[in-house]
Amino acid sequence: MMQPLERRRGIAATVTAMLFASFASHASGAVLCGRVNAATGEIADGATLKLRTACKSNELPVNAADLGLGPASGFIVRTGNTVTTNGSLSSPANCEPGEVATGGGVLATGNDGGLPVMRSSRPQPETAGAAPTSWRVTEVNSAGTGTITATAYVVCAVP
Repeated sequence: MMQPLERRRGIAATVTAMLFASFASHASGAVLCGRVNAATGEIADGATLKLRTACKSNELPVNAADLGLGPASGFIVRTGNTVTTNGSLSSPANCEPGEVATGGGVLATGNDGGLPVMRSSRPQPETAGAAPTSWRVTEVNSAGTGTITATAYVVCAVP
């Protein structure tokens, strides 16, 4: 059975992405709230978290540090190495130690007839319940000629 801290870290990327998207449009007065367990006075196990302007009387505010994120002061985009090949490639973009990956993607181009096709774009580690620390992309040259060039990107929550 997952321990509470592991469960919290497992939702860290989802919560961070939700916070990032919500704060972009609600820069002031936003708070993340969770339903209170009446018996313990703490946030209920398995409670759905809601972004509100103020928590309701049966809710408590959620601290990012309680989710294993630490106090995020912002977000930063980091890039991986630019890779060129005539076949396929898989390349990561890594967050710095202490940062959590909230999303990512790839910029791929074809050269001399090369035609890049994305096969996957995923957090690393991709194990359920693990806090992601990088983003890995896989591209393939579907043309069979020329080369493809790709750069992986990751958005990291910065403590």
